[in-house]
Amino acid sequence: MHYGLQIILCVGLIFSTTAVLITDINIDIIKDLSFNNLQGAKNEFYKCAVNLDINAHIKKDIFNEFLTTLKDDIIFREIHPSETSIKILKFLNLNKFYNSEEFENCCTIFHSSLFKVEKPMFEESDDMNIVIYLRFAKSFDTMCDCLEYYNTTEKLIEDARLHDKPEPYSCREEYSQKKRQQYLREYTIYYLNKVISGDITPNEMVIEIKEYLHQYIDTDPFATYCSAVYYTSLISNVDDLKNLLKDIEIFKKTDGYIKQDFLISC
Repeated sequence: MHYGLQIILCVGLIFSTTAVLITDINIDIIKDLSFNNLQGAKNEFYKCAVNLDINAHIKKDIFNEFLTTLKDDIIFREIHPSETSIKILKFLNLNKFYNSEEFENCCTIFHSSLFKVEKPMFEESDDMNIVIYLRFAKSFDTMCDCLEYYNTTEKLIEDARLHDKPEPYSCREEYSQKKRQQYLREYTIYYLNKVISGDITPNEMVIEIKEYLHQYIDTDPFATYCSAVYYTSLISNVDDLKNLLKDIEIFKKTDGYIKQDFLISC
């Protein structure tokens, strides 16, 4: 086996055997992503609602705290994003007549802005392909666990049974074959290169991933938000990745006997 590939496999094995529970990682990624985007999501909501009747009833200091709580309620499954407008109207003691298509759109802007993603710091290169190779399985599992955590898959299956329709595959079942996983890796690298070159935005890549993977649940917000989790898991902790790649380069130049002993142990 080629040394470079064998090194990658060994490093991947080390990472997989020392990882903490995937579900814990999922929640951390979701919490971090939504926390980092919270102020921007608030600003987008205010900008959207400025000309609506509801704006006259908003006292920013108090409402800011409420939006923080609302974000936590969404992240920790206390409410579904579709209930955002109901919760806001209830908090402001307003009746349903204040609800409108425009207001619903502002609510969607708020919770979708919690999951905005950024451009990766690394450039298009062979090293990036190695990064995707090393991180793919874990990031894919993270996305699938995200969908399960928010009951998206279960709701879809329940709906299929209720209406006597074929049950859809879960994302793990759909991509259980190695060839399909390879297609997804190649698809991911293709669009990541387009993000790095500036042809598309990071959030447009998330939509592409969502439409490629989750056509069965296209209308559920978490189809998009869990795709954002997949993207974030792939590109985050860039400094750690750079250090890892440096270590791999150093390892390639080490004494052949030492290297051979390590590879045999893997």
